This record gives sequence, structure tokens and C-alpha cells, in this order.
Amino acid sequence: MGHYIISYAQNREDIILSGFFDMREEGFYVDVGANDPVVDSVTKYFYDRGWRGINVEPLDRHFRQLQTERPRDINLKIGIGEKAGSLVLREYTAGTGLSTFAENMKQEYSEGKNAAAVAYVDHTVPIKTLAQIFEECKPPIIHFMKVDVEGFEYEVLAGNDWKRYRPEVICIEANHIEKHWPKLLKSHDYVLAFFDGLNEYYVDKHKPERLKRFSYVDTVILQGPVISHVMLPFIEGRKQLQQRVQELEQELDIKNQHLSHLEGMIREITPLRRHMRRQAKNRLRSLDQQAKHRLSRRDVYAPRPVPEAKDMLASVHQVDVDNFKRYNDSRRKTFALSVYLLSRKAGISLVSRLLKMGNI
Repeated sequence: MGHYIISYAQNREDIILSGFFDMREEGFYVDVGANDPVVDSVTKYFYDRGWRGINVEPLDRHFRQLQTERPRDINLKIGIGEKAGSLVLREYTAGTGLSTFAENMKQEYSEGKNAAAVAYVDHTVPIKTLAQIFEECKPPIIHFMKVDVEGFEYEVLAGNDWKRYRPEVICIEANHIEKHWPKLLKSHDYVLAFFDGLNEYYVDKHKPERLKRFSYVDTVILQGPVISHVMLPFIEGRKQLQQRVQELEQELDIKNQHLSHLEGMIREITPLRRHMRRQAKNRLRSLDQQAKHRLSRRDVYAPRPVPEAKDMLASVHQVDVDNFKRYNDSRRKTFALSVYLLSRKAGISLVSRLLKMGNI
């Protein structure tokens, strides 16, 4: 998935509101009926981009969540009404965002018109007006205010000092108009800019640049697909899956390259194997022929005739005679030479006699 926008609000209110502002600036918001800091939150989109503001939430569990998740914000565990005091907040334990101060809504739910509003708990909650809150917190400017109080919208708006504290844009839930609060807003110079099917968006007449800037088409449709935050785990899982697929594709490419290399080696080896096989066959054929040729020769393996015993004895005797003769001849020659030397030295010439005696 390519570029997309994450919305945390129930009906893309955060994305729609962003169309009225330059999101590069750091702004200030007021969230009356803030509820959960993430789930169905209109202001988390802005908080993540550096904005801050005032969150009004009377329910304890949501207030503690806001204290943890929104350290930059001013979190108030009170209700907002037309005048200060205390009121009974009916909390419906099904957790569907139906909790209300409005008596007519309590009556409607008690008549069984909403199955999720059967079980409830009543809380006595301190009440302040918007004017009091703004006087205490002293916001330098209020870029937008969101109001979602289940039928108690008129009382919230009626408690503001509109001459001193004027949100530039107001997003207000419009499915429970018990008292005609749109007329109240128009009387304080606010004009209806947009209706998203659930909420109405009003712009201060004295801030025409906000109205001129807004375009639902440019903000919501053309900017990119808007994805609910509940889809984030699936998107993250998809990203991980895509990353794993890419890793597997890279591994497959490496394996294919290795396979191609092996195929090339096999193509080179196959002719060599054939050549070696032919050479081996030729060599074996040559050896076979040589073996057959040698086996066919009689003079190589045929046994030589054995001489008779008397011939062997005669041969041995002749050898002895020849050796004895050579030995004696050698002694005679040595003796004759010695005598000759002695005769020369003594001056007696006996050579002829000795020669006759020795028969040399």
C-alpha cells in the first residue's frame, strides 16, 4: 500500500478539521467529551503533529488514560454546562459512548430505544462553564473546538462568553439536537461550512480565511486514502509480510543464480564425461587386446622342457672342471712369475726348464 492517511476519529472528523488549517503550524484545540485518547479521538491526529489543548472528560477511566497519553494537554475531570454546579452523569457500562447529562436522553434510553443503554451507573460530577474554563486556562487562541456530549450540546455552548473566547472552527455532533443550538451559533456569527452526515462544522465569520481554505475534495479525497487507526495492525502485518516476501524473492534470486551457475558447470562437464567415457572404453579395449595377445603366445607361458638327470650332472661336473682348471692355471702363472723374478735377481737362468716343467 502506498501513501495513506491515518484517522483516529469515528467519522474522519480529524482529517476534515485539518482541511481548515495549515498543519505545519502548532495549534490549540478544545475537546469537550474527549473520551478515549486514541479510539474515536478527534484530537490525537493533531496532538501527534505537535498541537496541544484542553480535554474535558468526566469519566474516571478515560481521564486517567488522557493523563497518561496527553502530558502536553490540560486534562479536566469535570462536566461543562450552562452554569457552574454539579450534575448527574449517567455512564452506560456497555462503553458505547452513550454517557450523558441530558435528562431527555436518559429517558429515551430507559424506554428501551437503545439495547446498549440497559445497564448504567450514575455519577455526580462537578460542572463548570466554558467561560470559566477559558478564564482559568487562558488559551492564547482556540483554533477549533469539538463538542460531543450526547444531547447536552446547547448547555455547553450557552455557557461560553462568545465575545472573549471564539474558536475559529467548531465541530459539533448533530444527531441529538434537543435544543436549537445551531441558531445559537449563528447568533454569534458562526456559519455552517460542512456537514459530514454526523457532525456539523461551523466557522467564525471573522476568520474567512478558514472557510476559504477548506475543501473536502482536496482534504479527504485527493490527499490520499484515509485509513482508520483500527487497520494499523493489519497494515503493519502487511508491511512485515511484504518485507518477508522481498527477502524470499532476494533469496530466490540468489538460488536461481547459483542454479544457473551449476547448470553451466553441468553443460561443461557433460561433454567431458562423454570424452572420458570414450577414452576409458578405448583403453579397456586396448588392454583386452593386449591380454588376449599375450595369452595367445606359447613362448611366454609354455613350460620349458626339463633336462634329464644325467645331463644335469654332466653339466654341473663340467662347471666344476672348468672352475678348477681356471684356479690351477692362475696359480701356475703366479708361481712362474715369482720364479722368474727370483731368477733374474739371482742371475740363474732357469726359465726354459721351468717352462718345460710347468708346460706353460
